[in-house]
Amino acid sequence: MNKRLLFTIGLLVIILLLGGGIAFWRLGGGRKATTQRNSVRHIWAKTPDIEAEYRFNDLQAKQLQHAKCMGIKPLNDQSEIKKVEHKLRKLSSCSYYYMTKYKHSMPYLLPSAATLLEDIGRGFQERLKKKGYKPYTIVVTSMLRTKADVTKLMKGNIVSVPNSAHLYGTTFDVHYSHYTYYIAQPDSGKKPTIEELKRTLGETLKEFRSKGRCCVKYERSTNCYHITVCK
Repeated sequence: MNKRLLFTIGLLVIILLLGGGIAFWRLGGGRKATTQRNSVRHIWAKTPDIEAEYRFNDLQAKQLQHAKCMGIKPLNDQSEIKKVEHKLRKLSSCSYYYMTKYKHSMPYLLPSAATLLEDIGRGFQERLKKKGYKPYTIVVTSMLRTKADVTKLMKGNIVSVPNSAHLYGTTFDVHYSHYTYYIAQPDSGKKPTIEELKRTLGETLKEFRSKGRCCVKYERSTNCYHITVCK
């Protein structure tokens, strides 16, 4: 067998091995493929203003009344979570909402508040679907806070108050200028504009608020809706 034939055979073997490796990677055998399937695309608003119709103004006193009536006893710090964990649901990102990394809160809510959050996320996506858009996802920026969390947050957040509704496990914040899209979802529908996403979120919250399921406060300084479950 001459050298040229050996070289040709060796080259064919290398090509076959590379081809098999690439196919294995695309079918999920490589980490990169898995990362892409689980990753999300983010869309941000350059102008965070909301249409006047959706600038809901359920003030602190009203939200606090519902929070105290339905919620847990406020915790001093995060080490006390074990005392009340049985009364709460621990949440993580899902197809209906995306959770950011929290510095001053924990991913816990009362079951009724957790259900409300899921229903809002589902309702938001259903409205998008009816309009012919992709199923973008709302972003949750905070949930349960302790007294220590609130104290730290007040140093840099002008809208924070000592007796926060977040202390009771009834309240969460949803970003109105930040949304995500799970790449692994079926790629159906057209991409919505950020203005359409904001409008659709406003429409969704207006519906739940009108049914008496929640109180909602538009917070311009943090680009969030402050939401407390009511029943």
